[in-house]
Amino acid sequence: MKRSVSQGTSRRENNLTMNPVDDETPGPSGLSASKKKQPRKTLREDEIRALAMDSSDDNFLSPSFVIDSDGSDSGESDSESGGESCATEAARGTKTARGSVTSEAVRAADPPVNRNTLSFVGSPGLNKLPSGSTAKDYFSLVFTNEFYDLVIRETERNAECIFLGNPSPRARITDWRPLTREELEVWLGLLFHMGTVRTNRISDYWKKSIFFSFRLFRQSMARDRFLGILQALHLAKNADENEPVPSDRLYKVRPLMNCFHRTMASCVSPGRELRIDESMLLWRGRLNFRHYMQGKMHKHGIKMYMLCEPAGLVHRMIVYAGSGDSDVGGR
Repeated sequence: MKRSVSQGTSRRENNLTMNPVDDETPGPSGLSASKKKQPRKTLREDEIRALAMDSSDDNFLSPSFVIDSDGSDSGESDSESGGESCATEAARGTKTARGSVTSEAVRAADPPVNRNTLSFVGSPGLNKLPSGSTAKDYFSLVFTNEFYDLVIRETERNAECIFLGNPSPRARITDWRPLTREELEVWLGLLFHMGTVRTNRISDYWKKSIFFSFRLFRQSMARDRFLGILQALHLAKNADENEPVPSDRLYKVRPLMNCFHRTMASCVSPGRELRIDESMLLWRGRLNFRHYMQGKMHKHGIKMYMLCEPAGLVHRMIVYAGSGDSDVGGR
């Protein structure tokens, strides 16, 4: 009697091990007897697609079906092929958590939806190739003939106005001579080099002391000629006495900005990714639209908005001229 009870108990344990999803009901003797195993549910391809598209997880709670990695339904859980499929699923990293079906058949049956997106059809890069491979050749792509003609024309006009304003006989403007493009290029080169080697005063670059020995400046241009060009430098025509002052606060630099925008539009094609950057041009002089930002490292300056590429190339710019700005002023 004792032997038969142990055999029945071991048989029941084996049955529970092979059928873990079967419901158990207690028998008259206090031992639970397993019900008959329910048949596996066979899913068609459209049913698999419907289950994958369903947002709720209620359809995946039932353990009555198992989807193998090859898309076929496993009808026998105790067979050797079922064990191999489970091992394959585990090896491929398939999720077995509650409410998830991650088989390749479901992914193939439900391809991603092709959304209509705007494709980038531009060809970013230089529209005009430089004449050579030196730095000056690339510099000439931005500083074009239009730029030099604008600066020379307006500087000559302003120098004439200064000369006719009865200056002192010892003023530098009394020795003014016509400005040429070659001389303007040298003047710009010296001005850019001053940003690399800084001194307290501009006249220090022409000193012959051992502390200020810059032979490049003395050999390239005379000091009075450099300061004379700096005094007469102009970019727009001043309003006459009988003419009203232009309402545009940036009318003195507006021709240069328009020239820069035209040059960049014809020289470079922008890429797909563009950014609008807010920058601060350092300035501590007297200007009615100079800004003071307490949270910035450089607190005093002129605020600018620039359309640029991630690498830093600027295509367009807007100088913020205060509340009266026609472009970005007001609310």
